[in-house]
Amino acid sequence: MLVFVYGTLLSGLCNHHWLSGASFVGRDTTRAEFRMVDLGNYPAVLDEPRGTIVGEVWSIDERDFAQLDELEDYPSLYTRRVIELASGGSAWMYVLHGAPEDHGFRGVDVPDRDYRRWLAQGD
Repeated sequence: MLVFVYGTLLSGLCNHHWLSGASFVGRDTTRAEFRMVDLGNYPAVLDEPRGTIVGEVWSIDERDFAQLDELEDYPSLYTRRVIELASGGSAWMYVLHGAPEDHGFRGVDVPDRDYRRWLAQGD
């Protein structure tokens, strides 16, 4: 299975170790447009058309998928869905279930929907 990651699961970031058994497929962007918000310690993607999301694609097995479900608090906080990639393939992606306020968050928009770049701008 392929999963598209866009936040703290990206290579070199704090939760990347959750993908230690996965294989890197490549960098990609979503074909459909979404909104990305920073929730404080991690980002979330919302099903609102703002632009394409920048991320990475990883090949995972069922055990990895179960671990990611745990990390992402699926299905309470995040839902997951298959999305089309700009490269022409498809992958699973975690999307925030509802609005940030529904979960007690105040989300700050990530304007270019590239979390790694967003973090670098904060340094």
